[in-house]
Amino acid sequence: MAERTDVAVKKTRLVEIAKWIDYQYDVLGRTTGISDGEMITQVLLHVPEAAVPAFINKEHRLSGEARVSADDCGPIIGWLQDEKKKRKREAREQGGGPPAGVSRETMRGLVAQHLPHLYS
Repeated sequence: MAERTDVAVKKTRLVEIAKWIDYQYDVLGRTTGISDGEMITQVLLHVPEAAVPAFINKEHRLSGEARVSADDCGPIIGWLQDEKKKRKREAREQGGGPPAGVSRETMRGLVAQHLPHLYS
């Protein structure tokens, strides 16, 4: 059975998500609610240690010993952390708002690349 990894989430990571939400309404003038899918993209970007295993387990309907842990997802989490830095830097350079989240398609590609056994 995959070990459960405790992840401490720093408040600053949650603040980053809140900034993105504020930007949507205050700067872009959004009038619709934030969807679950949009929130997932932000959580994957800002809290990958907790979000990636949960996303993969749900997406692939894994249970019991088949479930993945944060340790199993190390390469994906590392890629997301690097991507976050890159997106934040690009947003700063372009004078834009907070970075967009990580799409479901991107996650599927990362899972296929780093955990190909889930597709066999």
